[in-house]
Amino acid sequence: MDEVLIDVDDVALGHEPRLRWNDRDAWVWSSGVVHEPLIGIDDFQNAQDMLAGGGRAKSRTRERVRRPYVLRGLLHCGVCDRRMQGQWNHNRPYYRCRYPREYALARSSPGTWCLAVVA
Repeated sequence: MDEVLIDVDDVALGHEPRLRWNDRDAWVWSSGVVHEPLIGIDDFQNAQDMLAGGGRAKSRTRERVRRPYVLRGLLHCGVCDRRMQGQWNHNRPYYRCRYPREYALARSSPGTWCLAVVA
């Protein structure tokens, strides 16, 4: 941790602690195993492959849902730009954004946005 002056022109203000990462060339690498690994090498490599592929495993199959939502993952809210959630109501699919009602934008948003899809 480094101590950095808050204002160089006014030293009386004091200093504050700053965390900084070391450059990669300053890292110290062990030549041998220092402690017991938390996970196996195969699990580590599988996780690295998943991260390189966008976070999903190649062999993952989509979970079955009771009702089809043909626009699943394609609609985004015009207010907060999050994906809209599918909901079945009155025997029809609706897509809505729940974020404004349930989270931080509740005070600044007019409420839940819904979009009915006519089949």
